[in-house]
Amino acid sequence: MLRQTQHSAPAPTTRVAEGGATYARRMIRHVVMFRWKDGVDDAHVAATAAALSRLPSVIPQIRSYSYGADVRVVDTNFDFAVTAQFDSADDFITYRDHPEHQAFVQQYVGPFVDQRCAVQFSEP
Repeated sequence: MLRQTQHSAPAPTTRVAEGGATYARRMIRHVVMFRWKDGVDDAHVAATAAALSRLPSVIPQIRSYSYGADVRVVDTNFDFAVTAQFDSADDFITYRDHPEHQAFVQQYVGPFVDQRCAVQFSEP
């Protein structure tokens, strides 16, 4: 499930990130992976995907969005992943702090996730 919207690329500028690091204003890729707690069933995974499908329509800063359950090719993989693209780190922060995203995290992630890992990196 991938949603893409067309935006013009922002002009390069410099921004100070949390922790004081600086970076050029470039496209940002956000990747997050979850390992579910024991007992999380397929119905919850499906509900999580359905809830994620709503976010691009209510958070316009999302340039592209893709997510899904691991296909179980490698036993040690995480169970579920989300990847999103943003025009800038500012747009990612807007998404991260958006009330709809925060509500999603509280309802579908927090109580059900045993492990979470995430990374944001800049793309050319």
